[in-house]
Amino acid sequence: MSEKILFKQRQQGFSLLELLISMAIFVILMSMVMPAMSAMVAQNKMSARVNGFVSKFHMARSNAISSGINTVVCPSLDQSSCENSFDWSEGLIIFADSNNNRQRDVDEPLIHVWSAQQDDIRIVSSSGRRKTIYHADGRTPGTNLTIKFCPRSEDDEARAIVISNNGRLRLDRRQAVIDCSS
Repeated sequence: MSEKILFKQRQQGFSLLELLISMAIFVILMSMVMPAMSAMVAQNKMSARVNGFVSKFHMARSNAISSGINTVVCPSLDQSSCENSFDWSEGLIIFADSNNNRQRDVDEPLIHVWSAQQDDIRIVSSSGRRKTIYHADGRTPGTNLTIKFCPRSEDDEARAIVISNNGRLRLDRRQAVIDCSS
């Protein structure tokens, strides 16, 4: 008596019902994650912009100390001269001010040029300070300078860089201090 054993072949792949249920779960999870993801992207963009500005001011201070020549950081639209504006969103220049007139002359070298990036961050400085001059000892004369980073969307909170008279920078996140309404 020969016994025949029939083996049932194992099914490979997914059924249509399993695939639809998996896709529905995926869509539900993604709909919960996407708002948090866009907020995270906005926060990272803000952090990158603030950190970029901090590095530019550190570069200017370092140049003033190492060269012994006043170094100016100012907003610029054309990337070659200072703009008489409180708006830093369009770009900035750093130059060695060898004749101490606080304006870039043709013979004064540009140390760094930063041009605008297309994003939703408005960058403005406090009234009374349109530029920063670093002296050879690293100090900046005058009052503290506050540069505010104001998001145009509500996915992120505003931040500010405060530059003290001794040339040091600090980051401020206190929303009561940072007024982006203007």
